[in-house]
Amino acid sequence: MRKRQAAAGADVAKEFSKICIMTPDMQVFKRLHVAHNKLEDFEKLFGLLDQVEEDFGCSTTVVLEATGHYHKILLRALVKRHIEVVVINPIQSDSISNLNIRKAKTDRIDAKKLAALFHVKEDDLRVVTQVDTQIDALKDLVRQYHAYQDEMTVHKLRLGSFVDRVMLGYDTILALSSASGLAVLKAYPSPRALLKARKSTVLRLLRESSRKGPTWAETKYEALMAMAKVMVKLGEPGLHLSEMVRREIAQIEYIQGLCAQIVADVEALVDESRRTDASDLAQHMDLLDSIPGIGFLTAAALIAELGDPNAFRSAQAMTAYAGLDPNVVQSGKFKGNRVSISKRGSRFLRRVLFYIASANIRKLRNGTYANPPIKDYYERKCQSKPKMVALVAVMHKMIYIIFAVMRDRKPFELCDPKKHAAALMGKVA
Repeated sequence: MRKRQAAAGADVAKEFSKICIMTPDMQVFKRLHVAHNKLEDFEKLFGLLDQVEEDFGCSTTVVLEATGHYHKILLRALVKRHIEVVVINPIQSDSISNLNIRKAKTDRIDAKKLAALFHVKEDDLRVVTQVDTQIDALKDLVRQYHAYQDEMTVHKLRLGSFVDRVMLGYDTILALSSASGLAVLKAYPSPRALLKARKSTVLRLLRESSRKGPTWAETKYEALMAMAKVMVKLGEPGLHLSEMVRREIAQIEYIQGLCAQIVADVEALVDESRRTDASDLAQHMDLLDSIPGIGFLTAAALIAELGDPNAFRSAQAMTAYAGLDPNVVQSGKFKGNRVSISKRGSRFLRRVLFYIASANIRKLRNGTYANPPIKDYYERKCQSKPKMVALVAVMHKMIYIIFAVMRDRKPFELCDPKKHAAALMGKVA
């Protein structure tokens, strides 16, 4: 029988942690308060952990919850001292909240329960041996990028509401999400401004902002002029709306600039990895980029949310981490038939997988599909399932592809499913 370890539960708050150190026989050895900005508190903690090892002949594993960014300082300090750390999902710690009949929840109690959880689930918990600063940086950058994208969506919706009051139908001529739509609207935020503009100037702006030909620009110009004439005849709105349109465009352009800076920072991280070979980040990026529907930023988001892909023992484990595993309900003779996904994993990872699945079933400009077998799979699912359920099935299948590419460290190769199945049967035989 393997020798039992000592455990320390750390209930983490923003500025401090309450820690309960338990002996291998699950007796409380010591409780202490550690302020995250006081070296003497950390030294006291390290001294107690050394004392446990001296008294009981075993090391201590510290268990703490993933609490956004609050646990990062404590985690880095422990890993730097080569102390074993386990970071768990709060769902796991919630599972032991009802150990006692009496309902009580304090930092001291939670710290003790975290230490007890280690003894119950020791074989299923993964020890953190090092803090990957590149992955941490990548996660921060990618999440900030998506936050800015969400903020930009809000401004675009607000811009659309203003444009509808100024030039109804503008968005049917030029999309507000396009560079040409924003460029023309920024230069001419009212119908009268459009009518006063020189035709050659508007045509040049349309061509340069869209990078399309003169025929396309001429067609759009005529449609814009027709719309502007109608709006002027119906009565122009107040000048304040034109200024509000300009301000929303300025906000959108500012956020676009911030997003471009984030992309440059991510590229710098990948280039650093490629130059120094300090991590597998660049290799992972190249492998993921070979999969249809996955571009540079999507690959970065996958790596940021998955962390080390080698930590997953199977595609099923990766599926559960994304919260796409089925939420099974069964008791006695009853078996639920309304199965939904658990959604107990990373919602950011599910968001990225949604983008990937959508890209794989979308028709390209040349009329083809990025991944015809996945498109066929989606269509078959749609015959018996709602479209959203079919799309989740595509997300599930994409996880298996991602896992296989990362496991084998080979770029993705698009092949016919029947030929692939025959090749696998040949290997088995």
